[in-house]
Amino acid sequence: MSLLTGLSSCRRRYVVVQQTKTWSDAQSYCRSKYTDLATMDTMVDVNQMIADAAGFIGTVWIGLSDKGFNWMWSKPGGVEPLTYFPQVKPSNPRNMWELCGAQLKGSWWDVLCNQELPFVCYDMVLSPIPTKNYVFINQALTWNDAQAYCRQNHTDLASVMSKAEDDDITKVIPSETLTFIGLHRPTWTWWSDGSVHKLDHWIQGHPQGGTGDCAASLIDAANVGKFMEYTCGTHFYFMCYTTSAAPPPTKYFRRFMVKALKSTIDLNDPVVIGAILNLASVQLYKVKVSNISLASHMFSL
Repeated sequence: MSLLTGLSSCRRRYVVVQQTKTWSDAQSYCRSKYTDLATMDTMVDVNQMIADAAGFIGTVWIGLSDKGFNWMWSKPGGVEPLTYFPQVKPSNPRNMWELCGAQLKGSWWDVLCNQELPFVCYDMVLSPIPTKNYVFINQALTWNDAQAYCRQNHTDLASVMSKAEDDDITKVIPSETLTFIGLHRPTWTWWSDGSVHKLDHWIQGHPQGGTGDCAASLIDAANVGKFMEYTCGTHFYFMCYTTSAAPPPTKYFRRFMVKALKSTIDLNDPVVIGAILNLASVQLYKVKVSNISLASHMFSL
């Protein structure tokens, strides 16, 4: 078997389950009967899902969901979990792809990541004791650009592990100045099977905030599988997936015996054999077997 064939046979295969369930009940069903709720990495998977739906039209749960307040800190080489929150938290509107954190007068706010703001970096000093020295950068950049700047010129964007560190950041930020810190929260990247990635195939204007934490796919000519967010307790049909290879077509074999009623019939004649096989197919492979024959042959279909 070629490598290409092997890879093709291991691709996800999707199954529409036409039972209405909540998102979590659909997840449990898919995990018990298949692999999981539908996961899609790219538009190739979306197209495969639509093809496997085989003409189905409607709305189905898929494995994409959002996790509220899954905030994290920028950290060299990765991210760091949130362990400290001030009294005033980000309001978490979730009406954009990513939420990024900014500080104003000691309070944290969620803002658009592509908004341009000044920011705070830190330098990690290891001796005599590990200490973060915070540096205010009075240059308006997006959150991602600010992160890149801090990592190139300092250690990283400012992270806060305690109230003391939060107070230290407040001291370096000019009053009344909204300033990026290293806080951010990716949205709509969590899939039921444990994978974390973005796939931008949303209905125009979505996802929005406050409209639900679970995603469904709208399969019809207008939406071609695009995503829409709903409350997770809504009842929809759902789409499962499996990575097992499709079974090969089943071959059925039937054996039968025939007899020539006239001695002039040659059972070796290809025309006669073709007629017999055709008759057997029409009769669903059922033919009467005679105990007495002038000549007999065995055929496999």
